[in-house]
Amino acid sequence: MTLTRDARNTVMERVQRDPAFAGALLHEAAALAHAGEPELAARLLEPLDALGAAIQAGAASSPGVDAEVVFTRLENK
Repeated sequence: MTLTRDARNTVMERVQRDPAFAGALLHEAAALAHAGEPELAARLLEPLDALGAAIQAGAASSPGVDAEVVFTRLENK
């Protein structure tokens, strides 16, 4: 059976729209790190890192850029 959608995109979209899901990922990553699985914990945090980078890029956008343009770019990422 082939996947019709990239699982990473699905997780990223869920993280963006559901703060409780993002919190659960963070909690699970902490538990994994505590249990001696730092590599797995890091993989689980990738969607949160990507979201943070997108927010930081939007915040660092040059002055004079319309806020709607910034938010549209973030939404597209």
